[in-house]
Amino acid sequence: MSFLTQGIGNTFMLFAITTEVMLIVIAGYFQPFNTAFGTRDNVFKHFGIPVIPFAILQLVIDETRKYLIRSLPKDKSGKPHWFERAALW
Repeated sequence: MSFLTQGIGNTFMLFAITTEVMLIVIAGYFQPFNTAFGTRDNVFKHFGIPVIPFAILQLVIDETRKYLIRSLPKDKSGKPHWFERAALW
């Protein structure tokens, strides 16, 4: 399902994503975890900020792929379009 058509109404999914993000933030910034694992403090700009453009690009590519699979017409013989056969997994 596409993120744009389905939306984010699944409360369990939202709970899981929120829990995962909170665990990552706690593991990265909570001082007792740093002491227990022997790691140094994190600088905020190094903790996931450089990845944001790549994550947005990946989301755009996946949504474009889904749109093209749904919108391209079938071949004259009734088979799925070449893009659907190549990109649908």
